[in-house]
Amino acid sequence: MEENRTLRNLKLLSILTVLFIVYNTLIPFKPYLELWKIVRNLNRVELVPFIARGRLNPLTDLVGNVILFMPFGFFVALYFIHLKKTLRVNRVILLGFLLSLCIEILQIGFRYRTPSVTDLITNTFGTFLGVVLAKLYFKQFEQKLKILLHHILENEPVTLILLLILLVQFFASMLPFNVTITVSDLKKAIAYTNIQPFGFKPLGQMLNAHLKHLERFSFSEIDFLGNALFY
Repeated sequence: MEENRTLRNLKLLSILTVLFIVYNTLIPFKPYLELWKIVRNLNRVELVPFIARGRLNPLTDLVGNVILFMPFGFFVALYFIHLKKTLRVNRVILLGFLLSLCIEILQIGFRYRTPSVTDLITNTFGTFLGVVLAKLYFKQFEQKLKILLHHILENEPVTLILLLILLVQFFASMLPFNVTITVSDLKKAIAYTNIQPFGFKPLGQMLNAHLKHLERFSFSEIDFLGNALFY
């Protein structure tokens, strides 16, 4: 009975992971309605690995594509492990490759999306890493984690509820989900980091007095209370 429940949960997590990947790789969901635009995007397919528009792909993009498919490889591998007590690594990697291939084909018909052989390679590699982590988790940590969660559920259920709330809030704060990270986005996030309690003093302004445009932000008690309660 418990094994059947585990299989159902792993199947659900695998499906949710696929939906998340499709969502992340096709947003903002603006398909081309004209055939000539689809053909034009088809001609833009990046066939040279790790090269985009004549330049090397940013490392952050490569890492993001790998991370995106790791949960898929992890949950699908665990599902096969529990289903047959054995794992065919090649089968899971093939599923990851086919999922990535389907997405790259779909991207031909979507605005702001450029299909790439690099994505196919990094996504497949991410699936492989997920399989490796699944095997390690099953052998070393699964039973220990189940015992720990059972103990928390019986003795400290409030703690588990709080952890779930924090997890939900974490994902809510990431909307819209997008694992694509660029150096410019990272620099901007660091520059806007607030270092003054109950006020607004961005780190970028402290390091560079010329960043006057950051001064347009101000502290709001209402926003502070809302963030404290819901984020």
